[in-house]
Amino acid sequence: MGLLRLGAALAIAGMAFAGCSAEEQSPGIEAVTRAAASQGGGIDPAGYAGDVTFRIPADLPTRGGPVPFVVFAGVGAASDTRLSVNAFADLRTLQARLPELLSGELESNCRRDIGADVQSVEGMGDRIIARGRVDAKFYTCRKAGTPEERRGIRLISQKVEVVAVATAKVENNCIAFSLLELELDPSGLLGGIANLLGLTDRIRDAVLESADELFEENPLCPKLPPELASLEPRYTGGGTREIGQRGLGAALVGSVDASAETLVELLAAVQKRWIAGGRQ
Repeated sequence: MGLLRLGAALAIAGMAFAGCSAEEQSPGIEAVTRAAASQGGGIDPAGYAGDVTFRIPADLPTRGGPVPFVVFAGVGAASDTRLSVNAFADLRTLQARLPELLSGELESNCRRDIGADVQSVEGMGDRIIARGRVDAKFYTCRKAGTPEERRGIRLISQKVEVVAVATAKVENNCIAFSLLELELDPSGLLGGIANLLGLTDRIRDAVLESADELFEENPLCPKLPPELASLEPRYTGGGTREIGQRGLGAALVGSVDASAETLVELLAAVQKRWIAGGRQ
């Protein structure tokens, strides 16, 4: 009976996911995905192996607007009441937008303006490598007056080359990012002066604080369509993965519910979708 139920779950899930495939994608997602894929080669099917596989288009909300991406998922038998899930998200469309999304002001007050110009973001194994430059300006600051009146003369300006290494792991059913390494390379004589005055450390603190805030506010949390919510996915492993040559992807490993109650809900969702599509 357990095998029959699992077989039914795979078949029903297949019909339900089929309704979430190509015909309901966001406009232009095919063109964007093909363009990203052409830069880094394809995805190894072993990353989303299963008895049944699906392709699910999705959007990732960002401060610059939603970014389309694609999740490939493989589903198989895990136990009498659970189906195993191997999922792989192609994040190369997000990767192309990350330099723009990550650039901008890091800190601005009476004493300093610090901004970042991110030039590239690449996948490398299970790491994310970001390269760019931080532009910092330090000023004298009076104790009284309006913000404009308090700022005094500029003491020093410094451009610092930055290489940041980040990774990700599964936490609370989401992919949570964290910074592993941060290399700062202040250049020339002014760079040496900035080091002596402790200004490079202030730049480092600004980058670290900005990264911590960004990662805390923007975990990657895959969500199923409402009609599939009863599957209750539980992710237990995964993280960032390189696609082709320096492309960015993410893997998720876990399971979904395949109980009798869930099968009934899935059947109802499939029936509703088919009726809505005129396939009575």
